[in-house]
Amino acid sequence: MKLEIELDVPPEVIDAGFERAVKEDAILRLFADRKIPSGHAARLLGLNRIEFLRLTEQRGIPHVVYTAEDFREDRNVMEGLKEEIQENVRRAGVRRLE
Repeated sequence: MKLEIELDVPPEVIDAGFERAVKEDAILRLFADRKIPSGHAARLLGLNRIEFLRLTEQRGIPHVVYTAEDFREDRNVMEGLKEEIQENVRRAGVRRLE
């Protein structure tokens, strides 16, 4: 899908830099709202992954969003695996380092 936006601005302010900035802002907004993944956003901007990470850092856009809910889910999974891990360690004969 192609998005076209019409802006009513004086023609003397429009240049390649302005067009680039508008495109960059739109793509970064889509990424920040988690509408597109980082790889897609980087490709749309013609950047490699490192360049894209630097751009998001400069703009204060978190690359990874790790919520409290994500933490709770991870903690529950780790608790669920605790006994299995301990059993595997016991069977392997690994002594606990203290």
